[in-house]
Amino acid sequence: MNLFLKPPSPASLTINNIGILQKSLTKSLDLIYEAKKNDTGVLIYGDYDVDGICATAIMWEALHRFGIRAYPYIPNRFTDGYGLRAERAIKLATKQNAGLVITVDNGISSAKEVEKIKQAGLHVLITDHHREHEVSPSADSVFHTTEVCGAAIAWFLAREFDDNADISLAAIASITDQMKLVGPTRSIVTEGLDELNHSERPGILALRETINTDKRIGVYEIGYLIGPRINAAGRLEDGIEALRMLCTTDITRASALANKLNVINLQRQNMVDGAVKKAIGQVSKEKIIVIDDDYHEGIIGLIAGKLVEEFYRPAIVISTLSKQILKGSARSVEGFSILNAIAGQKVILENFGGHTMAAGFSLLTRNLDQFKEGIKEFADKYSKDIDSEPTMGVDMKLDFSQIKDELVEALSLFEPTGIGNPKPTFVIERLSLFDAKTVGKDMSHLKMRLGNSTSQLDAIGFGMGEYLPMIRNKKDLSCLATLEVNEWNGKKNIQLVVKDIAI
Repeated sequence: MNLFLKPPSPASLTINNIGILQKSLTKSLDLIYEAKKNDTGVLIYGDYDVDGICATAIMWEALHRFGIRAYPYIPNRFTDGYGLRAERAIKLATKQNAGLVITVDNGISSAKEVEKIKQAGLHVLITDHHREHEVSPSADSVFHTTEVCGAAIAWFLAREFDDNADISLAAIASITDQMKLVGPTRSIVTEGLDELNHSERPGILALRETINTDKRIGVYEIGYLIGPRINAAGRLEDGIEALRMLCTTDITRASALANKLNVINLQRQNMVDGAVKKAIGQVSKEKIIVIDDDYHEGIIGLIAGKLVEEFYRPAIVISTLSKQILKGSARSVEGFSILNAIAGQKVILENFGGHTMAAGFSLLTRNLDQFKEGIKEFADKYSKDIDSEPTMGVDMKLDFSQIKDELVEALSLFEPTGIGNPKPTFVIERLSLFDAKTVGKDMSHLKMRLGNSTSQLDAIGFGMGEYLPMIRNKKDLSCLATLEVNEWNGKKNIQLVVKDIAI
């Protein structure tokens, strides 16, 4: 318990703690040291999501400080597609006189592409956290584990030759890539958040300005405010813009790029809102939701995620914008591997990859019907893993009179909370309702004043505006809630974050 409440510093963790063998580290470092010795350039081949962008930034800055000519590349979602592309890597490496290609957050499922790069006379070092396919890539070295995110893997390697490898970027990636906040990831996020809140990196300062906050940045701010802005460029335009923002040393340029990402993110939000409304109307009663339409391929993963939230079923959304190649993105529910469902159709897929809860793929248009049928058969076979309702965990009952500053301070020891380590949740009974109203841009949230005869607290129920008519005239309520400190105009007050209400 003490290790959980006070996680060890990431600096004290070994690669064995994240499931990587020493021989993998030795081989990887040999390649990097050889590149420096021979003054050989290094191409860093990243990915266009937050994890890939942060991993690229960590590796590029570390190699640069180490004295190696390093060239970062973020593939374009629309021209390169997902994953390692041999033709692009060879062309870039040749142009920059690079003899070593280092992949970050990709490569483990690209055996054919790796072989092509090797045949071109280049060395390949793979760093990745995605699940390995049946055919292992023939890279010169593979620095791989599924226990931490791609940026964290890049950090564990970079720290071996750079004392200033940035753990705060690994923390951003860990949260945004939805890694469980336990074990090594908990150590990374705990220390990374501390460094992030003291960061002088122009890109981070510029992002803070765009989200308009001077309070401590935590899991929520990264997951819902900072992460989506970094992701936005790769979804709708080019992820290289986000990398430039993170790596520039010029605050003026960082601010301009952060503002650009902010505009793109607003555009992305509007696109998703409209697409989700359309997608909900297409949902059938199948165990796994599969819909296809002319959705923008940059937002299909977000649409799938919204469908999972709405229906609590795995969801696959396919973009049919192209006449030849279709691209799909999938999200799942706890206990069901959407990657296994997609991997079961690998014979007709052009490529695929991902995790248990999220995956992506591409396939030829002519194979769409066969893909849908294969997914349906898989769902029927493993329906027991899908037939469940969302549940809310409860830690204990709590009397309203027990809610004091001392309790909230004690609960803060569980931070950072999130996936794998949710905030402690309490059942609070016999509450009096003193005030209630809907708030928010679309009036979808429920703002309340709850308490007893001696004291009251503010309470907020996100997305619970529809409850207002049902509770307006109630005098006695019970709720499921977490506790937080709400900061407003320099004042700190305890607030209930309501998850459900029993009337």
